[in-house]
Amino acid sequence: MSEDDDETEKLKIQKLNRQAMDQLLLCMDTTKTTGKIAFRIIKGCKGGEYKHGLASLAWSRLKTKFEPRGSTSLLKLKREFNQLRMKKDEDPEEWITKLEEIQERINDMETKITISDDEVISQIITNLPKEYKLEQKFLEKQLDDEEDLLTIEEIRDEKRLKYIKLKLKMRMKNQAITRKMTGQ
Repeated sequence: MSEDDDETEKLKIQKLNRQAMDQLLLCMDTTKTTGKIAFRIIKGCKGGEYKHGLASLAWSRLKTKFEPRGSTSLLKLKREFNQLRMKKDEDPEEWITKLEEIQERINDMETKITISDDEVISQIITNLPKEYKLEQKFLEKQLDDEEDLLTIEEIRDEKRLKYIKLKLKMRMKNQAITRKMTGQ
């Protein structure tokens, strides 16, 4: 490899590093305390050939600060997963996403403990509010069907439809009350 090739490669790496640093900075929500901390960590990774910062060092420091590790973090996440209940007015899609995020965080930890999709499905079915009881019974029956396996995505779709129906029903009820109150 010639010196020109070395210089070209070096410039290419520096450009990619700068883009990675920019992406990390763009991900920060500096209106929140954790975002401000992360921003300071990233900004503290400047030096040497990388005047904009070294992305691999920034990423490593961010992981050290924010990535859960150890049995205490694992137990905390597992408890959070087990105690997460869908609230009456909560969007099921957001709630299911929270469960999946915790599942992913636990499974990303390098331990023997993991959470399977079946455990997520079980958590969804057993922790629905009373407005979803009919769907809950249906999903429980569907769990026993070995030919048509239930997926998290199917549950998400079904709960989304129910949520939309509940919101529409609530809106119509509020409109009826408003009409009564205004004499229309």
